Amino acid sequence: METKEFNLNVALSELAERTLSQRIAETTTKDYQHLIREIIGVADPIDRDILCKKLAKKLDVPVDTIRNVINPQKESTNNFIIEEIEPWKEQVNGNAILSVIHSIIQKHVVLEPPAIIATTLWVILSYCYDSFRILPLLGITSPEKRCGKTTLLEVLAGLVYKPVLASNLTTSVVFRTIEKFKPCLLIDEADTFLKDNEELRGVLNSGHTRKAAFVIRTNPNSFEPERFSTWTPKVISLIGRLPDTVSDRAINAKMKRKTALEKVERVTQDFDDQHLGLRRQIKRWAADNEENLKSVTLVMPETGNDRATDNWLPLLYIATLAGGEWPDRARKAMLAIEKVSDEDTLKQLLLRDIREIFNAVASDRISSRKLVEELIQKEERPWGEFNRGKPITQNGLARLLKPFEVTSKLIRSGDDIFRGYTQNQFIDAFGRYLPPVTPITPIQTVTVLQPTPVKDLLDFQSVTQEDNVTVTKQREATPIKDCNVVTVETTSPLGEKRHLKTLEMVG
Repeated sequence: METKEFNLNVALSELAERTLSQRIAETTTKDYQHLIREIIGVADPIDRDILCKKLAKKLDVPVDTIRNVINPQKESTNNFIIEEIEPWKEQVNGNAILSVIHSIIQKHVVLEPPAIIATTLWVILSYCYDSFRILPLLGITSPEKRCGKTTLLEVLAGLVYKPVLASNLTTSVVFRTIEKFKPCLLIDEADTFLKDNEELRGVLNSGHTRKAAFVIRTNPNSFEPERFSTWTPKVISLIGRLPDTVSDRAINAKMKRKTALEKVERVTQDFDDQHLGLRRQIKRWAADNEENLKSVTLVMPETGNDRATDNWLPLLYIATLAGGEWPDRARKAMLAIEKVSDEDTLKQLLLRDIREIFNAVASDRISSRKLVEELIQKEERPWGEFNRGKPITQNGLARLLKPFEVTSKLIRSGDDIFRGYTQNQFIDAFGRYLPPVTPITPIQTVTVLQPTPVKDLLDFQSVTQEDNVTVTKQREATPIKDCNVVTVETTSPLGEKRHLKTLEMVG
């Protein structure tokens, strides 16, 4: 009896489904509405989804459109809220605003003065980044935990425009959140997921330049390409160093663990509410100066690093327009931070060491074996433990030099033939990837000519180059000499010391 009942139910179900399928095959865009109601009434979710696909195909629409009608998604209770604030009613003073932000950051975290200045200017940048071509991210790093990185992120969350504080983000979440909300992303604990995620690093890097600040992905349902913006302010906090490509696009703020003598105030629960007025004032200043920021004229400090100059340009624009002491403070902060944080990549460090080795040896050619030996002997360099605790090899050296188009070759030196490198092979790489060697003014290493006898004593000026101070001295006249010998030391474009030259100077 039960078997017959079951077979009957199955037969009726199949008949109903077959009838509905047939009517879907016959429907048009004008009379499909009653079919939606019938599909909703199908109990089996698999059967219901099959019918959704058939109707979507018949109407030539994405299947998700039908699915959303059949099974409307409930409003999520976990959606985060993006703050929208009204600008301050009266005009505000940029110099004063920067001073207030600076004091707030200084009160809550231990940070080097140049980094506080850079972070202060970056807070303003989060409100007016659309006025610029380049948008550097803010990198917050520390050598160990408990250095105040999360505290600084909490402070920034109460100061920047439309903050979203999160950790362990996926690539998809990042570009979809940016596309939808244009927030200021505050990413914590990036050391746990960023370094091994090339796709996410690519998305973050793409947001550096306005014209290239987007990614393209394929819609999984329609298979149509979709474009997502990556143009938004981002703060990345992690233990250790930022990945090289990310660091190259960042203003770097390095934190240290505070000592027992360094005191800071805790961030209170109502910190964001306390500084709502300040956020409104910053928004007003940014709105009032949107066009002015595009036309500021300034002279950039020279760092020898074009990418660093691009990164700092928006901050110096903001400082210049704010006025007061901020233009000077911003330039000094830039020079201080770039001197410390513009660390060589591994390959740049290798080029620097090779240049030093060529300058130290009395030859413009060196064997691969000798070069590797010299690299390994350099203290506080990674070459002695380069390969999982083992020294760098000749093959490892060749792999590092290959991107610079420098390869080893057979070299003849006297009667010897060996595989190695010549100094000329590195000229292009040295010039492109290392800071130029500062030319050295010829140094006089013997006493200069004494004055000829005159009636009275003469005044001489000797300039001390190091202190840039002119000192006036009086010296006694001495009999004139026939000549003097002056030894001059010169430096080549590669930074190597040439032989000393002896010149005769006739009196």
